[in-house]
Order: sequence, then structure tokens, then C-alpha cells
Amino acid sequence: MHIKNLCRKLLERFPPVERLMADRRELSSLKQRIVYPPGHFYSSLPDLDEVEKYAARLFDAKKFISDVELHESEQMNSCVSSEIGRTSSRSFITKAISTDIS
Repeated sequence: MHIKNLCRKLLERFPPVERLMADRRELSSLKQRIVYPPGHFYSSLPDLDEVEKYAARLFDAKKFISDVELHESEQMNSCVSSEIGRTSSRSFITKAISTDIS
């Protein structure tokens, strides 16, 4: 057995290295399953450079969608009156809406 292979086998038995090797194999497997790169029209993954570039516009909490009526008050009433909303979500939702994300 070559020294390089012997060293690799010994290192792979060391728990932190073993975890790193497992993560590396998993990442390699994921890369093979990704057909379209992030940001491609058919990809479900965004291009992180694009997300960072347009972060201010994408995550603007005061963003207005023109020509689309969201009926926000009706949605809130529906949510709060539903089974899910009967717990303590009314205060959570009110707080989430009133929180300024800056």
C-alpha cells in the first residue's frame, strides 16, 4: 500500500476528518444532480450574486405591487380566524407587520 493511501485511510478514521469527507461526498453528489446552475431560468436556486446585488429592492418591506390588489385586511382576518390563527398568532402577525425591516 502506498504511503499516500495509508495516510488517507488513517485520517478518514479521525472523526472530524470523517465528517468532512462525508460532507464532501454529499456535496459532490448534489453537484451531479443539479442540472441547471443557480440563477438559470429553469433552476430553483437563485444566483447569490444577483440576490446580493438587488437585495435592497428584493427585501424592501414597503414595496408596492402595482395593479395587484392583495386585500391585506381580508387576508389578515382570514388568517387570524382560521384554526392556525386561534393560538397567539394575532399578536405575532400584528408585530411582524408593524416591524420595520431596515
